[in-house]
Amino acid sequence: MWIVYVVMFLVVTAVSLLWVSGIDYMQKNHPDYKGEGFTGFDFDDDISDWDVTLMDGLEDEEFKKE
Repeated sequence: MWIVYVVMFLVVTAVSLLWVSGIDYMQKNHPDYKGEGFTGFDFDDDISDWDVTLMDGLEDEEFKKE
């Protein structure tokens, strides 16, 4: 059972070190990058156009049933 714990520790350590080195690389080489445009979509404009609520229209259907 201890072998499983050792393997898990090694994997988590490797992932953590790669993650930290990636963050350090981005901070040193691209200090002005803020994560915008990562997916190619501008989500702020898409979300601001939505004007829909979860209960929109359900009140009318409930009154029609009665």
